[in-house]
Amino acid sequence: MKHVLIYLLILLAFQVYAQRTHHCGTDAAALNYLGQQLLANRAISYIESRNEITYLPVTFHLVANDGGIGRVRESNVLDQLCQLNIDFRPYDIQFYLQELNYVDNSILYETHRDDENLLIRQRNNASINVFILKEANNSNEVENGRTLGYFNTQRDWLIMRRDQINDRSIVLTHEVGHFLGLLHPYNGWDFEPWTEEMHGNPAPTRSPRGISTERMDGSNCQQSGDFLCDTPPDYFFAFDRAENEDCEYQGGARDPDGVLVDPDELNYMANFLDQCEREAYYFSEEQVAIMKSNIQSPQRDYLRTEFSPERITSEEEVLLNFPRDNETIPTFNLVPLEWSPVEGATQYLVEVDRVRSFNVQTRRVVTDQNSLELSDLDARRQYYWRVRPFNAYNTCTEFSPPSVFRTGLVKDTTQLPLIEDWNIAPNPVRYTEPLSIDIVTQRSFATRVQVIDALGRVVLEEIQFITPSDRQLFLDLPNLGVGAYFVVVQTSEARAVRKVVVVE
Repeated sequence: MKHVLIYLLILLAFQVYAQRTHHCGTDAAALNYLGQQLLANRAISYIESRNEITYLPVTFHLVANDGGIGRVRESNVLDQLCQLNIDFRPYDIQFYLQELNYVDNSILYETHRDDENLLIRQRNNASINVFILKEANNSNEVENGRTLGYFNTQRDWLIMRRDQINDRSIVLTHEVGHFLGLLHPYNGWDFEPWTEEMHGNPAPTRSPRGISTERMDGSNCQQSGDFLCDTPPDYFFAFDRAENEDCEYQGGARDPDGVLVDPDELNYMANFLDQCEREAYYFSEEQVAIMKSNIQSPQRDYLRTEFSPERITSEEEVLLNFPRDNETIPTFNLVPLEWSPVEGATQYLVEVDRVRSFNVQTRRVVTDQNSLELSDLDARRQYYWRVRPFNAYNTCTEFSPPSVFRTGLVKDTTQLPLIEDWNIAPNPVRYTEPLSIDIVTQRSFATRVQVIDALGRVVLEEIQFITPSDRQLFLDLPNLGVGAYFVVVQTSEARAVRKVVVVE
């Protein structure tokens, strides 16, 4: 009966563990490789230059299914890169954005291990590669959702589950630690956490993977655990902590000498990653030395660049110039957006949605210009929009306050078959001056010209006849107030719209 009870307890322990989320999916072969690599890097005497910061390039692969559905938001990626730099800043290691790579492939998104050649074709060979997928399981036999991320040592890339890319999760920081050569402090217990029922107490002299069980007195610290001496023993206690405000393990495990084990719950490479205060986590001095030795090793030659970061002025805010708040745009299939440029910003993330929370049908575009034309909006709809500036290094930025506009019923066909080109001048124009419309054409035809205000009202309308020899129109603007207007030129075949600004 006693043996049956012990068996049931062990079975229950396995079932409970299987239901828990396994944060790190780095497999046994990878951990063995990292162990050999760490010992080699530990033997290297790394000479640090004072106040020298190492910048490492990162490519984020934003993977969706075949229809482009399920992709992580760009804003989450920017937040994640910002947080990664905050985490590594005390150690003079920083990261910058090499590329945002968009991939639409259901196999990669759902079950990436079915065809790793698809990943190989996407990788950037001059940066750290982070693939962001629906699931990060490193085996197709693993139940959905178990693994949040892992480092593939053979391919030298990181796999991350989509919901772990944000400014709250520490999973990517943990996996980058692996990428830079670190092991878990509970190395050897990675796939079989210690339990008294299964392993006894005191713990055995060897872990389930055959590595020496680390002792509290540090007598075997260089041959056990993570092979570092400033990280205390940990037998994978993360799933057996006491519910207390101090985030302290109180499971009662003892080392092979019978000494009560006191793990470091706040080390990035431990697995207490969602249980403690985020700001309190850190890397130990020996861990930092290993990471810096790894960066200087020949295998990381491809990461060392002459990158020099450019700062964004933190006090400068993006101003949404056009459309103005609550303005009505006469067109719906071609809507221009303009905003003020920000010093130091090289790219802008623009989001447009029907709701102020930007979580229903968000259109997201990254551009290197301070203007954008949208061509896929619905007629007579209200839309909110906002802009976030950033550059390769500075992603700790915020969106502008949102602004709202409404689309009209005019369909801008852009191409006017009867007109080769047309321009309005001057622009801006004084309200006391006439507006000139120059039209290049080889034919004669009648055209309807309208001026529409910010509320979508037609404030001026004329029908004029154009010939190849007399192709300039003049519009008087005596009753128009200062502001933005739209000039609509319509022929029998099509219409086009351009903005004009009236000033005093």
